Amino acid sequence: MKTKLMVLAMTGALMMSGAALAGDAAKGKAVFDAQCSDCHEADEFKGQKAADIVAKTADAEVIAKHKKKKMAATPAEIADAAAFFASAK
Repeated sequence: MKTKLMVLAMTGALMMSGAALAGDAAKGKAVFDAQCSDCHEADEFKGQKAADIVAKTADAEVIAKHKKKKMAATPAEIADAAAFFASAK
């Protein structure tokens, strides 16, 4: 139940904040290097829109998987990482 509430809260916060959805690709590179690169390649999300990547991270199964790995990113960090992923060439 707590996970579902957290997913709803995170999704709502991201949807209501256009700035958060925009993300900062430069900051996202730092987030990727620190929190994502152990399991993901930067080009894994190549060609996807940042908003679609953010929406995927709000999935309950994705959150649960990352919590087991002790990954804890704020909604802004997720948006930044998504902007970085989307900009990968």
